[in-house]
Amino acid sequence: MKLLGAILVVVGTGAGGVLMAHAYQERIRHLEQLIRGLNLLAVEIGYGMTPLEGAFRRVAKTMESGMVTFFSSVASRLQENRSASAAWRTAVNEFRPQMALVDRDWLVVEELAEMLGTTDQDHQVKAVRSVVERLQERVEEAQTKAKTNDRIFRYSGFAVGMILVLILY
Repeated sequence: MKLLGAILVVVGTGAGGVLMAHAYQERIRHLEQLIRGLNLLAVEIGYGMTPLEGAFRRVAKTMESGMVTFFSSVASRLQENRSASAAWRTAVNEFRPQMALVDRDWLVVEELAEMLGTTDQDHQVKAVRSVVERLQERVEEAQTKAKTNDRIFRYSGFAVGMILVLILY
């Protein structure tokens, strides 16, 4: 019985460490998907000359699961005759709990609200490209942290489990 308990403790703490390490990879994945969507949005605005609602809908059609609903949400709010700024902010606030981004990432994303729908086409494209550049910097930072912390969390989860087993038995 003690052996089973020891195995459960090590596996449980090890799984906790793996889950914490996975959060870093999720953040990178979400940032990269958001960058991809914003790049497509810039193309739709700049070259497709698509109105914002249509641009967000077209971007949503090309995105993966979580981002589909994010960009669709912005388009739906624009269809309700909300300003582009309000539509973007509402979608950001709605999806904040569902994504693995940190507060500093969200600050960059929220900055786009100031420029959407309030300036001409060229300035909107420049604003989107600026946000994309800053998000790419955030991805690089997240990758650096993930490299360091990924192994630390994985190994420390199992190590803590083994230490607990040694202490308890």
